[in-house]
Amino acid sequence: MTEGQWGSTEDVHLMCEFLGARGVTTRKLRLFSCAACRRVSDLLTIANTRRALEFTEQYLDGAVPLSVVREAHRALMGTVEALPLGENPAQPEVMAAWAVAFASWWEQRGAYGDAYVAEQVSVLVSIAAGIAAGSHVDWAAGSVSEVRELRAAVSLLRDIFGNPFRPVAPFPSWRTPTVVALTAQMYESRDFGAMPILADALQDAGCDSADVLDHCRGPGPHVRGCWVVDLVLGRE
Repeated sequence: MTEGQWGSTEDVHLMCEFLGARGVTTRKLRLFSCAACRRVSDLLTIANTRRALEFTEQYLDGAVPLSVVREAHRALMGTVEALPLGENPAQPEVMAAWAVAFASWWEQRGAYGDAYVAEQVSVLVSIAAGIAAGSHVDWAAGSVSEVRELRAAVSLLRDIFGNPFRPVAPFPSWRTPTVVALTAQMYESRDFGAMPILADALQDAGCDSADVLDHCRGPGPHVRGCWVVDLVLGRE
């Protein structure tokens, strides 16, 4: 993949394959999977689904051990494996639960495994959205709702990974108390509405990176793992 293709493609599969080959961090790929699941949060109603998702995110932040995620995943699998799936599933909640099951699955480790998980989650979320909208036809035909979700997944990948061909190195002077406090508050609350304000604070701190400032002032979406937020907070 070239830099131009990264910026223009709408193929989430190609992007995940590229990221897996580059050996990007587990945390970022799994945060993408979690963010994709949260796009259909209204469908996460099956028992143990939200619990598995929340524990996965907490593990990625170092708040709980992996054993807690694995226990939550086993509980979720016990639920979803008992649910009817079928060739053309009628319940979007089932597909959303399977998406979370993939996101919280930790038996296959390494960058390629995480990229595979990310790809599968994006597909399952798109199908769940298609079923919920009443536009899902079959496994092979992508509905309008499904295509929209896959495009949203592409936007999430760009938010989390930025431009892999032009990584930005932060200057310590950018991390003023105001910048760090604002960024941490957005990360914890999951409310990234203050990203344009962050751009102003970074600029006041001496940041002149067009990539950083334009991303903060752009339309988003922004989620946990956003490359600028991680840059400020020193996360990988």
